[in-house]
Amino acid sequence: MSRKNSGVIWLDDIPAHWTVNYLGNLVQVAGGSTPSKENPDFWHGSIPWVSPKDMKREVVSDSEDHVTQLALRKSSLRVIPDPAVLMVIRGMILDHTVPIARTSRPVTVNQDMKALRPRAGLSVEYLSHFLRAMNEALLARVEEAGHGTKALRTDLWRKVPVLVPPEAEQHAIVSHVDRKTAAIDALIAKKERLIELLQEKRQVFITQAVTKGLNPTAPLRQTGLPWLGHVPTHWTLCRMKDVVLPVGGIQMGPFGAQLKNLVSHDTGFKLYGQENTITGDFSSGSRWLTAADFERLDCYRLLPGDVVLTRKGASIGNCRLVPEGIQPGCTDSDTIRVRFEPTRVRAEFAVLLMHEGYLEEEIQYSRRGSVLPGLNTRTIANLRVAVPPVREQDLLLTELKGQLALGDRALASTSRSVDLLREYRQALITAAVTGKIDVSTTA
Repeated sequence: MSRKNSGVIWLDDIPAHWTVNYLGNLVQVAGGSTPSKENPDFWHGSIPWVSPKDMKREVVSDSEDHVTQLALRKSSLRVIPDPAVLMVIRGMILDHTVPIARTSRPVTVNQDMKALRPRAGLSVEYLSHFLRAMNEALLARVEEAGHGTKALRTDLWRKVPVLVPPEAEQHAIVSHVDRKTAAIDALIAKKERLIELLQEKRQVFITQAVTKGLNPTAPLRQTGLPWLGHVPTHWTLCRMKDVVLPVGGIQMGPFGAQLKNLVSHDTGFKLYGQENTITGDFSSGSRWLTAADFERLDCYRLLPGDVVLTRKGASIGNCRLVPEGIQPGCTDSDTIRVRFEPTRVRAEFAVLLMHEGYLEEEIQYSRRGSVLPGLNTRTIANLRVAVPPVREQDLLLTELKGQLALGDRALASTSRSVDLLREYRQALITAAVTGKIDVSTTA
C-alpha cells in the first residue's frame, strides 16, 4: 500500500488514497440545554436527555434522565436524530478524557455536550472510533474555563484533523475494530470478575479475622448485636470511647471560621482533609497553614499513627492510618481524628474494624436522630466494638499481613493485565483508523 505525508506531525504517513479534512468541515453540529428543573412537567418523560454522566459506554441507548414532549415545545432543547456522535465539551472529566459515544436512538443532550452528525461520505461508527483514538489530540485543545472547569471550545475542536478513507474501507475498519475489541472486552470482563472475587475473598477473610479471630475452635459468646453476632468469649465488648486516649482521643477538625488565613504555597504546615483520607495519599493537597495558625490549632494536629475518618459526603466513614513521614499539619472539619490507647487497641487493627465495612451498620445505627448531616465525635465515641487482647491483635495483624500479601499480589497482577489489555485495545483502534494496518489483509 503506497503512502503519503499526512501533513499532520502526530499522524505521520497515511495511505495515499486517504484524504485529510478538519472535523468541523465533516459534521453538522447540534448543542443542548437544560429545561427548567422548576417545572416538573418537563421531566420524567420518555425522551433520553444525555449528560456527561451517561457517557460511560461507546454506544448510548438511554440516559439517567428523560424529558417530555412539553420540554421540547417550551424550551430550546431539540431532538438529535440517530445516528450521531456525542462528545463532552465541558466538565472536569476533560482533565484526562474527552468522552465520545455514538447514539443508537434519537436523544437530547445538555449544554455540556455536542452532537456531531457526519456529512455524506463519513461513517458515524468510523468517526466515533477515530475520535476516541485521537483522545490526546482533543485533550491538547482543552482549556480552563471559569471556576477551574475544563472546556473544549468549538473553534478548537473543529480544527482537529480527521483521516477519511473511502466509505467501503471505513466499513471494513469498523468491522475489524468491532470484532477485535469485542474479543478484548470479553477477556477484560473475565479478569474484572476475577478482581471482584479476589476483593470479596479479601473482605470475607478480614471480617472473619476481626470478628472471630484466627482460632476456629475458640469458644464464642453472643454480643446481642445483629450485625456482629458471636465473638470469642475472651474479647472485650465496649464502646470506642473506652479504648481511645482520654484527652484528644476523638477530635473533629476546626471549622472555616478558624481557618481564615489559608495560603496556597507550601509553608511547611499542611491542612489535611477528605482528599487524603479517601485516597490514603497524605502527600497530596494544596492548602497550607501559617506557622502562627499551626501553633494556635495545635489540638487538631495530625500525627503518624493517628486514625482519620471522612465525616460526610459519598465516602463517609472512609478510614485511614496516618503514615510516618507526613508533613506537620492539622485536620479540617470534614475529618475526624482518632487516637487509640496503644495498650488497648492497635491503630492498624482499628483501621481494619472501621475501613473494611463491618462497622457500617453500627455507624448508620448510631447516626439515627443526629442533627448533623454526617458523622460527629459522639457517633464515633459510641460505636460498639469487640476488642481482642492487644497481644492477640499483634498476632492477628502479623497473620493477616502475610495472608493478604498473597491475595494483593494476585489482585495487582490481574489489575495490571487489565490495564495492558486496555492499552492494547486503544493501540489497535488507533492503528486501524490511522492506516497503520491494512484491514483487508487481517483476519
